[in-house]
Amino acid sequence: SLCFLLFYISMKMLLLYN
Repeated sequence: SLCFLLFYISMKMLLLYN
């Protein structure tokens, strides 16, 4: 779903920034 996709992208962004 779209909500899951947004959550997945946000988690990937957090991992990239850390």
